[in-house]
Amino acid sequence: MVGKAALNRAWQNGEISSVPKLMSLTVSERPPKGRPLSVEEIRALLECAQSERLYRFIMLMLGTASRPDAIRGLTKEQCDLDAGLIHLNPPGRKQTKKYRPTVRMPRQLRPTIERADDGYLITYRGQPLKSLKGGWRRLRDAAGLDADVQPYSLRHTIARHLRASGVPAWEVSAQLGHSATGMSITERYASSDATYLDKAHQAIERYLQQLNLGGRED
Repeated sequence: MVGKAALNRAWQNGEISSVPKLMSLTVSERPPKGRPLSVEEIRALLECAQSERLYRFIMLMLGTASRPDAIRGLTKEQCDLDAGLIHLNPPGRKQTKKYRPTVRMPRQLRPTIERADDGYLITYRGQPLKSLKGGWRRLRDAAGLDADVQPYSLRHTIARHLRASGVPAWEVSAQLGHSATGMSITERYASSDATYLDKAHQAIERYLQQLNLGGRED
């Protein structure tokens, strides 16, 4: 539409002799998967998360701003406690357009990762969790929240917080896995780069600090 308007103006001003016919396309926007949450709503979810599985899922989602599938498939071996990094893309998995980056590990995540058994971090009866729908619905109801509160709400909440905190756009994109261009090279040296995703890391830690987790994170 912008291009058509520019061409029409150029024709009216005599800058071009004719205007080519351009087809208009209707672009459909997908509704977001879950609305962002307030700090109070996040606290309510954490307080009602009686199982370690759900509590850990929420914390990992908030601490990484990842997509739910990446967290359900995350293993302890992908969490480098020494370097303070979480490699969201498991070994052997080819990156897709839903890029899974390497991100910094907020200090609030260390306790829940350290006490986890080896293997998948989110499990049900010893097996990797295939679906969170039933457990999430019960958790949401217990917290008194509406049906628009979805697991993706956690990702959207942190994304909004990063932007509001003045984190550079490229860091927000890298943290969320929106931009894969050049990231593989940057991530390769993440363990030796103290400034890697530093502003996003600090903003996430400040957000988690607001939750006043108390002894639950120990």
